Amino acid sequence: MRSELDEQRLVPRFPLPKEKMKFVFDEGEKIFAVRDISARGLGISLLEFSESVLFPMGYHCQAELKIGGEPILVKVRVTRVSAWSVGFVFEDLPPEYQTRIQEFIDPLHVGSSLQLVDKRAAPDAFLQGMSAWYHGDSATDLFFWNDQRGGLERALVCLGQRFWEWQSQGGVATGEVRRLEGDNVVLHRDATPDPRLRERVRKLLEHAAVLDYRLVTFLKEKT
Repeated sequence: MRSELDEQRLVPRFPLPKEKMKFVFDEGEKIFAVRDISARGLGISLLEFSESVLFPMGYHCQAELKIGGEPILVKVRVTRVSAWSVGFVFEDLPPEYQTRIQEFIDPLHVGSSLQLVDKRAAPDAFLQGMSAWYHGDSATDLFFWNDQRGGLERALVCLGQRFWEWQSQGGVATGEVRRLEGDNVVLHRDATPDPRLRERVRKLLEHAAVLDYRLVTFLKEKT
């Protein structure tokens, strides 16, 4: 048991504001908010103190997990119980569900990894008007440009070979990042913004602790 708990601590868990988990009991259905999630398991928040008796240690069950898109049916086992929360590990998770959960978690991890880049790392870009640059894991970069009054004029998120962009004059766009010789890149826009990429950027922003919450709120409204 101790080794299992130690192993779980090595897996980063991310807090979630809206995702749900539905269980079916003899007395009917109960829906709980997902409080955190990792690649190996998740935790839920209880609404009442008495609900902890529904989830004894080691309890196996199925539940409907909604983390964006269509809900998925997962098998879980109880590994921790407290007065107001319960923790589970996934069991026999099909590869397609593993992929979907990992795709959901990735932007949460990347968002928490973002760090401000020193202006001395790219002096020419800052001289040309870029106001801030944040770099994170998985080849992720977040750039900002301000207008002459100091207000945000443009935001660009590059996620590997894909990008999301907002401009005060043109709104939101997504597309492909194509790298040219040297450090030059060109952005090829999609015909219409990619909804999956927009949701991924929204999740990334929600977990970008390095950003001011007012800026996060503004950008989430634009995604």
